[in-house]
Amino acid sequence: MSQPNDSSKIPHKPDYVLGTHNDEHLRLGMQHSLWQEFVLDAWKRAGIGAGSRVVDVGAGPGFATMDLADIVGATGHVSAVEISTTFSQVVKDQAKARGLNHVSVHIVDLMHENIPLANAGAAFDAAWCRWVCMFVADVGALVGRIHDSLRAGGVAVFHEYVHYETYGLQPPTPGIDSFIQAAMKSFSARGGNANIAGTLLKELRQHGFEIMSIKPIARGAST
Repeated sequence: MSQPNDSSKIPHKPDYVLGTHNDEHLRLGMQHSLWQEFVLDAWKRAGIGAGSRVVDVGAGPGFATMDLADIVGATGHVSAVEISTTFSQVVKDQAKARGLNHVSVHIVDLMHENIPLANAGAAFDAAWCRWVCMFVADVGALVGRIHDSLRAGGVAVFHEYVHYETYGLQPPTPGIDSFIQAAMKSFSARGGNANIAGTLLKELRQHGFEIMSIKPIARGAST
């Protein structure tokens, strides 16, 4: 099995658009916990299980990577692909601390570099990609690289927004509304698109994917 990449010399890459500071790490952890039941269901329906080779595209600090590592077990392999050197190191440290020798970490700019293949150069059985398409300038290039990393018959699972503006409180509050508009403007300024889901479906078809399932997900909470 591949060992976690412990190299201390890592190339400079553009940082994550929302930052990699501690508050953002905590926010991502809470976000992962809130959506985890839907994520686990999606992985199960995609056939991800013991022995699967999976790439976590845009792994962040590795919350999904660790869940995937538990699911695929030592007979499988999980590759965490991430642009941030800070988050990549977090994933490496977690994998090392937990003795997860079936986890590898790769620092990749997905707009300019291909996804490294799994252990022994094998293509992946599955790809997981959550809220990455909304940040990139060329979603077609990203979809193409994911397609090229998968074996014949491999599956890709995406979670993306179709209407980001629906996020908010009832009754509406100016602060939240201002945040939504500022966030969407910041994504757009860097070439992204918060409401990318429709474009993503088109790109998937154009790159040879067969759409097996589309599942709208909405969450509500009360105080």
